[in-house]
Amino acid sequence: SSAIENDSSCEYASASVPDLIIGNWNLDSATVSIIFPQEIIGLLILMSTTMSPEEFEEEMGFPMPSSQAEWDEFATNGVIQDAEIYGTASLTSSTFTINDLEEVIELEYQLVNDNTIEFLNPGEDFDFEYFTIVEVNETNLVLTSINTGEEEGIIFEYMVMIYFSK
Repeated sequence: SSAIENDSSCEYASASVPDLIIGNWNLDSATVSIIFPQEIIGLLILMSTTMSPEEFEEEMGFPMPSSQAEWDEFATNGVIQDAEIYGTASLTSSTFTINDLEEVIELEYQLVNDNTIEFLNPGEDFDFEYFTIVEVNETNLVLTSINTGEEEGIIFEYMVMIYFSK
């Protein structure tokens, strides 16, 4: 603040991750990527040979890949969908509170390092044991986590990416 010349020589201390994540955050959007096991991908490829793209999308709920490159992309990144998640999050130095407009979930956490939030006792009502911090600054927070799920006997991984702003 006492500078008299604009010579770009000023140095500012940057805020640490623990300081940046503390506060009230608005949930802007979220995506969920469903990643299928290799045997399911093989089955989907086989099914795609007997269906039109329209039939495939109607049956599977996502567009049919039409080239080897698209199948490779599908195998790596899965099916990406927008998630229907709304609400806010409030972080203190030890508590992560989620208000999703239907319920409030309060979780104790520890910051394992500058990019991992680990929940100490997530309980049955919360699907994640940790979040990885993808980005954090004064106005934006992006978190991601990977978990497994099961539907109709098929075990798959899903990755959630959540975008917050202040």
